[in-house]
Amino acid sequence: MSVVLVVVTNVKSLGVSVAVAKSLPPVDKFFMQVCPICGTPQRMMIRGLYVENGKSQLYPDTGYSFCNCRNIFFTKWENITAEAPNMYSDNYIQEYGSRLNSLQFPLMHLGGLFNHCNVGEILIITMRDPYFVIWTRPHEYTGFNPRTNYILWDMGSFVEECKKVGFTVISADRDMNVESKTPECYHITLRKS
Repeated sequence: MSVVLVVVTNVKSLGVSVAVAKSLPPVDKFFMQVCPICGTPQRMMIRGLYVENGKSQLYPDTGYSFCNCRNIFFTKWENITAEAPNMYSDNYIQEYGSRLNSLQFPLMHLGGLFNHCNVGEILIITMRDPYFVIWTRPHEYTGFNPRTNYILWDMGSFVEECKKVGFTVISADRDMNVESKTPECYHITLRKS
């Protein structure tokens, strides 16, 4: 599968915009991943990270793709080793409100959280934030762990999903505290109205 990249630039000498199409080289199907939200195939663009003997390593063949549909990074579901939640558990909200990055159907679980909350109840969701990726060194971002993080949501995009489900968003903040217990994360405080 090949991808065409179109770059639009303004040529001052001509006073017009010019589109230049370039084809990216073909990629093996193994390195294509299907967006879990919209179903569009996307190239794997960032290799996944793991830690062995205290040292960060990169998987040679496992990583993340990006999709514009919701501004998400995602990996293949079969890469995830996290335990699947029981939506009928009494402690569902406490256990899974902060694990939406690791769940196969995060929007379904977001709806499940809404259904489990009582009117007026407050829910705080903490998730890894791709905002903290340093794009000159993306492989240093510890959120790109394909064994635990299935989808990495842009905070603004995820806030919109929370509103669609019916939550009122009280706040949405990035955790900029260097000594935080949740580095490289954002926190969304929601209320069921």
